[in-house]
Amino acid sequence: TGDDVSKRPTPLLENKSPSIDPNAANNADTSTMSAEDALNLQEKKLKFRSEELNKLRAAHMKEFQARFTREQQAILQEEMRKLTEKGEYMAIFNLMKDQTGKIKQAMQMENMRFMALHGQVWDAKKDGDGLEGGLSSMEKLLEASGGVG
Repeated sequence: TGDDVSKRPTPLLENKSPSIDPNAANNADTSTMSAEDALNLQEKKLKFRSEELNKLRAAHMKEFQARFTREQQAILQEEMRKLTEKGEYMAIFNLMKDQTGKIKQAMQMENMRFMALHGQVWDAKKDGDGLEGGLSSMEKLLEASGGVG
């Protein structure tokens, strides 16, 4: 037909991975699903939270690194000025090496602090034990699926 392919609207690419709605996952009734489905649902919730945490951590660390580097550059320039006034030019290399170590250590410490505050993706308040009732709930699921005699 003389249809020009370049003029056709291109369809949006669909995300083939299943959409995870954390609210729907939190409100799901695990008493009517099989143990495998309950574990799959729990895995999806944890994966979603983990992905969100990693996005937050990356943004936080980028902002922290920029701020810390700005502060350290001012300190480094002042110390370099003092060393050049004294004529200790070779000491500048050690100063820069030490500064790099300080930045690396500060980044590691900030990452550990952030993960200590926000790193737990499993939340007992939101998840309970993952099956709303501990071992007895898991046993009921296994019995319902025919796994326990």
